[in-house]
Amino acid sequence: MIRRLVGIGIVVLAAIAAPSAWAASPAKGMRFQWHQEGPDCTGPCRTWISASGDITADTPQEFEKFAETRDLRGATLVLESGGGSVLGALALGRAIRRLDITTTVGSTIELRPGANGGSALTPHASCRSMCAFVLLAGARRHVPSEGRVAVHQIWIGSKRDDATAVSYTAEELMLVQRDIGLLARYTVEMGGGMELLETALKIPPWEPLRLLTRDELRRAQLHTVDHLFEQPTPQPTTTSLLSEAGGRAAAISENGWALAEKGAGRMMARRHPLTVEGEQIGSFDVMVACGDGAERYLVSYSEKRFGGRQRPLKLVAVQIGSEQAILRVVSSERAAKSSELVTLARGQVPARMIKALTESGRSVTVTTKAADRSETVIRLGNTGVGKSLPDLAASCARSADQRSAAIR
Repeated sequence: MIRRLVGIGIVVLAAIAAPSAWAASPAKGMRFQWHQEGPDCTGPCRTWISASGDITADTPQEFEKFAETRDLRGATLVLESGGGSVLGALALGRAIRRLDITTTVGSTIELRPGANGGSALTPHASCRSMCAFVLLAGARRHVPSEGRVAVHQIWIGSKRDDATAVSYTAEELMLVQRDIGLLARYTVEMGGGMELLETALKIPPWEPLRLLTRDELRRAQLHTVDHLFEQPTPQPTTTSLLSEAGGRAAAISENGWALAEKGAGRMMARRHPLTVEGEQIGSFDVMVACGDGAERYLVSYSEKRFGGRQRPLKLVAVQIGSEQAILRVVSSERAAKSSELVTLARGQVPARMIKALTESGRSVTVTTKAADRSETVIRLGNTGVGKSLPDLAASCARSADQRSAAIR
């Protein structure tokens, strides 16, 4: 019984009509429906899945049943929910990630119900409580400008109405701590920013929900794409420093690990903002390419920092699980006619270290240290590794075979 009462969630979208209405709504159970835009769409017609209602322990199973009715891979899921079960939301989120689904916040209006009149999508919707963690599960996430995301602490569901006037058992406190740990692990797994969890845990249940700004949504990785349906061809915001003689610079994704071209070969790469206490001070690329042998990969790190006070880096380290590799700092100096500090580091790492990144919940921790002893520590999730690494490994194997044939 206590297990069902634990936490109504940690992240909540404030109700637009009543910003202080943060209590859980009555459980209604989330419903999933397929929609096509209308009326009289002649194509290509945009389609999406509406996911409305509260998240219960049965919601993941309901979604799996719905997924059996058609191919949902790469679809768009539109969320409107009052939140609900912590464990139900985490299981639902993982099912969504497996299908490479895009998530957003919105409400669906059926046009001429019953007459095949199609549907319309409006961004004016509420995504409260654990709904935000389901939003985080999307391979691509979009929060419309009309949407407002707010956060508060996880709490015992039956005791949040007057939280200071009730007592708590040791088992209840243990379950809350357990669920916070599960949420932290899930956030890292989904590539979310830990600022999301940190901000939420500052807001007790007797305070109004804490609205997140657009910048905070981006830093928390709740908003990763600006165009929900028709997305322009992505362009790199900076030029990768990893460019060999005769090669071309690579366009590196900011939305997870993906394959990119490096000279005549391939690499698996990811771009990420560089922040200190939530304030962005630059950006960096982490790139994995073929190493000297079958059991090694070349890891490169290129970074640009803003501001004239930044000191050259002396150390760059990457860690996956219990294994850590120190990269050699090739250069760390000011760009010509600019205040940006540009750094490039690289090093060979064991293949097993990179392969470990494919395991569920694994992440890469990048640590840098400057001459003045200041440091940054950034954790990157493993979104896209499962798809990209096998292709990179196959490309490296072909290159090794070609080199062997040339030697013979």
